[in-house]
Amino acid sequence: MTREALVNGWIELQYAHQRSEVTRDLINVGREIGRMVHEDPLECLRIVVEIINKDDSDLIISNVAAGPLENLIVMCGDVVIDEIECISRVNDKFKRTLGMVWQGGTPDNIWIRVENSSK
Repeated sequence: MTREALVNGWIELQYAHQRSEVTRDLINVGREIGRMVHEDPLECLRIVVEIINKDDSDLIISNVAAGPLENLIVMCGDVVIDEIECISRVNDKFKRTLGMVWQGGTPDNIWIRVENSSK
């Protein structure tokens, strides 16, 4: 799937959940982004940023914060934290989303940097 298809599909999936119209294709988009968290975390972070830039509604921001972004930070924080810091300096939508992520299992040394990046 292309990045654009993943971005658009993930956004559509969030609205489909609200309408109870989730399709197999949309579920596959969610799975693909979930797979990318582990296999290509930096590309997954780019997709997260594009999602936020395309639709910064409360629904999308909260779902991306509690979903792929939080998963990236918990599972691959050491890989993505430098890029997270850079993005948060120039992208207020991303910074807002970052502020909604919960620490969960994120190591303290990464979490401190996440918190600082969200301010």
